[in-house]
Amino acid sequence: MSELLRAEGRLVAMVARDRLPPNFWEFCAALANSGGGTLVIGVHQRHNGLFIVKGLHKPELIVEALGKGASDRKNISRVLFSGGDISTQKILKKSIVRVNIKHSPTDRRPVYVGLDSYARHPRKGTFVLGESGMPIKCNAVATDALWGEWCHPYRRAQPILGEENPEPEAAPDTSSSDELFAIAEPAKRHPRLAQGRMKDIVLDLCRRQPLTAEAIAELVDRRASNVVLRYLEPLVQERKLVQRKDAAYELATSEK
Repeated sequence: MSELLRAEGRLVAMVARDRLPPNFWEFCAALANSGGGTLVIGVHQRHNGLFIVKGLHKPELIVEALGKGASDRKNISRVLFSGGDISTQKILKKSIVRVNIKHSPTDRRPVYVGLDSYARHPRKGTFVLGESGMPIKCNAVATDALWGEWCHPYRRAQPILGEENPEPEAAPDTSSSDELFAIAEPAKRHPRLAQGRMKDIVLDLCRRQPLTAEAIAELVDRRASNVVLRYLEPLVQERKLVQRKDAAYELATSEK
């Protein structure tokens, strides 16, 4: 199987149905900032490195979404692939889509998701690829390092010509986001994680900081409605979480 999926640079597998995975652009930015590589959509990689082809029902929808989204500045800061970098392939009679992601040279600005490389949102900003093959959100120090010669004392106060974010906010210390991503990683890698394990992850996330249902859903790659019904409401009933007036959930006093 590995021979059939052979690629230059790192190979990252992603499971999808008929649309791009919700964390697709994070993977794109992470790969570009980590030497480049290939994303294969429709394939699952187990912890032991074994690839399992899941396939795509309508690969043409994925290809169409890639073509439309590649140049959308709200998705990614720079175009990383074109039509020639996208291809469909059949393995064991199942269709997958391959996307070759170009490396971002060190003399250019880093690739980031959204309009601000220092974004506070846990799924926007600058990412690199971790040893586990998952995107890791860069904190302010790491983002500064990736900016390299582009980074200067006024970087966060003055826009670079052509950027769509004319007044970027001062960069926050996003080290806490790294912890949140690390906690949520098992949920992102395993869509059918047991409810008890998911509740533990949700508790651990809220132990780090109060979070809304939407923020938790983004972190664990689940629908917000399911997060509320399956995890948050039961945890509130068990008196392990409380919901604040601003809709964020935090640990109950007994759990702190």
